[in-house]
Amino acid sequence: MRRSRPPRGLRRVLYQLADTADPALLVELYYWSREPQFVSIIRQFNLLPDEARDTLMAFFALAKDSEHSVTITISRDGVLTLSSPQVSEYVRKLPPLASGQLWPPSVH
Repeated sequence: MRRSRPPRGLRRVLYQLADTADPALLVELYYWSREPQFVSIIRQFNLLPDEARDTLMAFFALAKDSEHSVTITISRDGVLTLSSPQVSEYVRKLPPLASGQLWPPSVH
């Protein structure tokens, strides 16, 4: 079965992307777009407040590329906890905070 052609405006955008974008990036974006729920997760991530998004990005940047680098638990109260040995090691090396002060919400 032959697919119908995309509208002219969409074709123009696709041609422009093909002409200007890094082919490897386009293939990677296509790959990720095929993953179930990926687009939904990205949309939700982009709706987070900047501070929460920055904190998550810093956490994942510190957690090494390993399928076992992050552990997730959810309490009965709905508290989500992300933990990582690599992040724990990094945080232990940070200078101590003043007495009673909580860790900053974002570590960069």
